[in-house]
Amino acid sequence: MDLQRIDLIGGGEHPNTRLMVGDYIADILADRRGPNPIFHWIVQQIGSADVLYWGQEHSFPEAEAAASDCLRRLAACEPSRRVEEPA
Repeated sequence: MDLQRIDLIGGGEHPNTRLMVGDYIADILADRRGPNPIFHWIVQQIGSADVLYWGQEHSFPEAEAAASDCLRRLAACEPSRRVEEPA
């Protein structure tokens, strides 16, 4: 499945970002309050408030890679969607 990337609010080098694969989304949020930013990533199913996975990394590329990997693994486990033709 293809990964879709959407830049959300926020400025700077790495804005807050949403990744989408299949029925799942991952938000990557930068916490710049300290001297070294931390990048949090949160994975959810579209339409659900439940957090399926989350983590934090020391760089945006690490957070993006971790979230993307998680999304792809979840999407790979989805049953194929097939439209049945009426008889």
